[in-house]
Amino acid sequence: MRILRFDESNKFQEMKSIMDDVNDILVELKDEGISMMIEPSNDIRVKMASIQDKHFYIKFLSLPNKADVYPLIFEKIHMLIDYLDERGFYTEISVKTYSANSYECTKSIEELEDDAKYIHYKLNYIILRFSHNEVSEYNESNKFQEMKSILQDIKSICVELADENLIMDLEPSINNEIRIKMATIRDDMFYLHFIDSLSKKQELYPLIIEKIHMISEYLLDKGYNTKLKVKYYFKYPDGKSSRMIESDMTSYDLEELYNKHFDLSSRYKENGIFTISTLKLDFDRINKEVYESLPNQRSVDQLERVMKISAKTDIGNRISDMNKQGANIHYIQNPIDNGIESREDYDKHNKSFRPSWNLRHLLSPFANEKKKKKKKK
Repeated sequence: MRILRFDESNKFQEMKSIMDDVNDILVELKDEGISMMIEPSNDIRVKMASIQDKHFYIKFLSLPNKADVYPLIFEKIHMLIDYLDERGFYTEISVKTYSANSYECTKSIEELEDDAKYIHYKLNYIILRFSHNEVSEYNESNKFQEMKSILQDIKSICVELADENLIMDLEPSINNEIRIKMATIRDDMFYLHFIDSLSKKQELYPLIIEKIHMISEYLLDKGYNTKLKVKYYFKYPDGKSSRMIESDMTSYDLEELYNKHFDLSSRYKENGIFTISTLKLDFDRINKEVYESLPNQRSVDQLERVMKISAKTDIGNRISDMNKQGANIHYIQNPIDNGIESREDYDKHNKSFRPSWNLRHLLSPFANEKKKKKKKK
């Protein structure tokens, strides 16, 4: 009974009318043999789509061999965007190209048309996601303007890489105000992805690393951490064995990795000893409410010197052993005597960390570290 009432509601009838119009717009593409998923596809899903935006989308499939129809697809996407904008919906376009190293990324229809001008450009699929357009005066807020300024500065830092014909996807797009608004709320919508495979751009590695340093330091001042997701290929000097490694690291880790293997590449005069396949920078907002941190080694050394000087007068050394006399005391100890972990200790220990150690059937995440066996009582 509830469903029947809902079917007669204004929202349901409006959504059903929209879906009829959307299908009419796309009928020409169907005649061209373009495979697509259009949701919502039945009355129950129409009901859900009128309540939740995630149920309203179109996915164009099997596009690699349909390059001759791309202009018609783009024309229909323009029509959908204009039509749904009048109906109060915002259109987000996600694209995946037909290559081994491609990620799904968000583009405007204008960017998509520009990319398609390249002769070898092939699309795997296109997804259009529709959401209610509820843009308020948020665009005028400080957060919005700050994010827009950050994006412009990152683009300026990367201009030299763009001049070298490196294709990069900076999200959110400077021209997309909805995405900028979302990025001020959600960190996962703020990233820089090098779309090109960098395996044949080895001469640009020093410049790329320099720019990543600049972006990392700039964003640190703005309250963001930078995390690198790197997939690289390493071939051993014997030329017979090689491996592909995927790892999370900082810009300084990447520089150290490059310097370490650059000597090998130069010594053996062999192209491909160390090559980067994919590179993505994720930007996370620093939680300013957390004030805890590891001390520097210099601070730890200073504490130890003070403790040594004040050992005879320190009250902690003059009282009786509370482990033996205190009631319900689990332990009492001086942290300086037992050892304080410094930032340098932490970094040194983490250098031996082995990613995916459990998947490789190793017993410990750290190299040269054995599990201590419990002594039988």
